[in-house]
Amino acid sequence: MNLRATLFRIHYKNLTGIQKRNSKKSFRYLRRFAEKQQTQMSEVSNATSLASKVNSLEAFGEKEQIEGSGQEVYGDNPCWGSPEKCDLQHLFSKVQKRDVVILETKNYIIFNKPPDLRMDGPYPSTVHKVLTFWYPPLSIATNDEEELLSRVSKLHQHNHLDDNALRPCHQLDYATSGILCVARNYEAASAAGVLWENRKVSKSYLAVLHSHIKSNNTLPILKSEVVMSTLSQLERTYRNGRRKSKSKVTFQGFMPPHAIFAKWQSGKAKKKKRKRSQLSEDQWSKVWEPVEKIVPETAISMDWKELCKSKVEWKKTFVEAAAIHNQILRNAREEEPEKGEPSLPTLFMVEEDLYIFCPLAQASSDFTMKIPSSIAQSHASVAKLAAESDDGDFKPSLTRCQILEEATYRGRPVTKVKLWPITGRRHQLRVHTALSGHPILGDVSYSDVNKQEAQTEARLPPRMCLHAHSLALPLLGEPEDWSISTLDPFSVVEGELLIK
Repeated sequence: MNLRATLFRIHYKNLTGIQKRNSKKSFRYLRRFAEKQQTQMSEVSNATSLASKVNSLEAFGEKEQIEGSGQEVYGDNPCWGSPEKCDLQHLFSKVQKRDVVILETKNYIIFNKPPDLRMDGPYPSTVHKVLTFWYPPLSIATNDEEELLSRVSKLHQHNHLDDNALRPCHQLDYATSGILCVARNYEAASAAGVLWENRKVSKSYLAVLHSHIKSNNTLPILKSEVVMSTLSQLERTYRNGRRKSKSKVTFQGFMPPHAIFAKWQSGKAKKKKRKRSQLSEDQWSKVWEPVEKIVPETAISMDWKELCKSKVEWKKTFVEAAAIHNQILRNAREEEPEKGEPSLPTLFMVEEDLYIFCPLAQASSDFTMKIPSSIAQSHASVAKLAAESDDGDFKPSLTRCQILEEATYRGRPVTKVKLWPITGRRHQLRVHTALSGHPILGDVSYSDVNKQEAQTEARLPPRMCLHAHSLALPLLGEPEDWSISTLDPFSVVEGELLIK
């Protein structure tokens, strides 16, 4: 049974009460979770090629053997260790459970994830392995810590054990530290999934950006209610598929072959006057051209299923006619000018805070996210992120940025900020801050400055300076206004940034 089917079975087996009424939304969350797992495993299989493309702290290492495991894993080089010291035993010598498990209830674990730790996968140390060691299911539980460590080290995915109910409710990048909410049972995971699906979650991050952010009086100033209303329209447009995309299969006016056949029958039988059509008479003549060549008028007495079974060649002509009809409409739609499409500027202000809007798309063959070429062309700092085509799956993405204080780090000017991902896209904060001209300190993937310093190790911070600081959501069994935050790892003392 594949991963998606397994999640479906588990979900409906454990669904009760209010969750049953939200089953569709809950399963959408689980389906996305399954797709993420499959994507991660796909990325692992292409790790060698990705490593050659991405000069990053998150680049994949070479395959090596974990002693005693008998399974191939990928090497790592985390900031808390080294290529030789990156296994669970070494991590546990640096990280204590009492320091990183900041809350524990019967339904959830709130984990303060260290930087440079992957969520799961075939690596020496992952969030999955750490929590499975601290909260082992019965199938591997033992009082012998060394034996438990050996058993956990061989597990790479949550579904490797049928009785391992631990499930992360969201994701954090390898290099990002901070709050991670992990469900302890399937009902809790389903409830949290509905909250994320319905945007009932508030998250904030702390980050350190390159250079001091200068005030820009030329940026447009918008009202918060206008911004959120426009964003809702943009997301509705994205969801409903009203974007003009060549890849879109159906659209208003689209006719499948059986509908073309019915229209041909109606016209031949002259049952009723043809309604006003989007196509001209000449265009309809082109549509009917392949049909008129071989299909006799006697076919008007047949139904579509009968024609498909007994007259395959006739069916092919209606398939061809439908393709001609739909292409004519598709071409007309793409030639139409945009009418009333909602939009937001790339950079703008709401009161004292900077907002960054830029749609993001994930390229299957690349580690980094992509942005529309029209935006990349006007922002040199992210020109390398331009997509080959703007027909990709670009999701509306919005970030709020609040300046906290200016400082210096090893002689360079930096700015400490608070970030709110209004939408939650992969690498959103990292791409958007780079787009603003102030990439995150230590983010090698989206900053040429960081890459240059990584090659010489000059003034390079020990980690990427992005930390998930606070989380607020009405968790299952908790009050509506439930929230939690972690300690700040980026302190400023007498104008100098200190990184913990």
